[in-house]
This record gives sequence, structure tokens and C-alpha cells, in this order.
Amino acid sequence: MEEKEQRKKIRKQKKYNETHKLISGVDHKVCTDCDKWFPSNEEYFYNNNKNSIDGLKPQCKSCSIIRSRNRQLSNHEEYKEYLKAWVKENKEIYEHHKKVWELENPEHAKELRRSWRRNNKEKINNYNLYRRMHKSHEISNEEKKKCKEYFNYSCAYCNLTEKEHYLIHEQQLHMDHVDPNGANDLSNNVPACKTCNVKKRDRDVHDFYQLYDIKPSNQEIVSKWLSGDFLLCLDSK
Repeated sequence: MEEKEQRKKIRKQKKYNETHKLISGVDHKVCTDCDKWFPSNEEYFYNNNKNSIDGLKPQCKSCSIIRSRNRQLSNHEEYKEYLKAWVKENKEIYEHHKKVWELENPEHAKELRRSWRRNNKEKINNYNLYRRMHKSHEISNEEKKKCKEYFNYSCAYCNLTEKEHYLIHEQQLHMDHVDPNGANDLSNNVPACKTCNVKKRDRDVHDFYQLYDIKPSNQEIVSKWLSGDFLLCLDSK
């Protein structure tokens, strides 16, 4: 065992001697890509915990950056996955550098956010829908059942039935806040399909009616519900 460790130590020393030398009394390391010698420290080389010889990458920082860019260009998808994994493991470091960069480049950061929103409209819509679906509702299961009965187990805006909705979306009808900033109880909630919920978003209900040509008959029944018919469900509990 001791002999094995000794051989290992000799190999490490040999490798160290091949890549390191003293220049003006300072330990230098050669970059394996550009063959130039640099001081053997973190100013010129990135850390590499897997390197048991000196704890540094074999390439200097400049060559490491070039390698990273080339890898990114040659295999964009693989690089994106690598970057995602790195961010997940180094979230605090990433957030810190991101904030610093955004403070130093406010206009560029603003444009990147705009671009992301333009290219990820579906993601944003799904996120907003999730928030609305999970917004606090002060409605009991019995009240929800009575409300759906009132609207014939259909979307209040387009009449899609709950059975049809389940076949299409594999979920029950949502409870939609008619006024996005209004109450969380039955006085401000009606059953709605996923499609209408996404279209309506945080719009004023009358703007939503005009924009998507909601039938007058649907508008009327929603109005009757909000005007007081919801009390029938509360009183019958």
C-alpha cells in the first residue's frame, strides 16, 4: 500500500514538474492550449477541484473562455443544459452576478426582459393562469357545486360543459374572479373554462366581452349572478 502511494506521489510530482517552473522566483504554470507561462494562481487560471496536482484548470482563463464559447457554438443545446445545471447548483453566485450585471447594464437588461416576454408568451400565460387558479378562494365545496349547478355545469362565458372541458383539458372548470381585484367569494366568481380564463387574464370583464364577442345571453346570466343570485347558493348551505 505504501509503495502504491509512493508511486502515485512520484507521478504527481513528475506531472507538476512538466507543467510548472520558477520564473523570477515565482511559480508559473504552462497553459496546455496556448503554451504560454503564467503565474500559477487564481488570477490566471480557474479553479478545478478535480485536479489533485495544483487545483487549477490546465488552460489559462483566456483559453478557457475560448473553449467555452466554441463548445457553446458547436453544441448549443448541450451547452444550454450544462448552463442550466450550473445555475441550479450555483444559484446564489448566479443571482449575485446577475444583479451586478443588470445594475451596470440597465438598458440591455430591460431589452433582454422584453425579448424574453415576446418569445415566451405561452409560458407567461400559463404562469398567470396558474396564479389565478391558485388565488385564494373563500368558497366551500358545497358553494362551488351550487355555483356550477346555477351555470348548468358549463363555462359562464362560452357554455363549454364540464364534461367536454375534462375531455379536452383533463381538469374541471376553473373558478374565475370576474373582477381580478375583487372579492374571493361567490359574489365575484363564476365557473370558466381554461381557454376563457387564459383569454380574460386580468382584463376588465366588459373589455373581455367586447374583445371576444361573448354572447349577450352569457353576459346577462353572469350579471344576474353578480347582482344577487349568488346569494341563493349562500342561503341554501
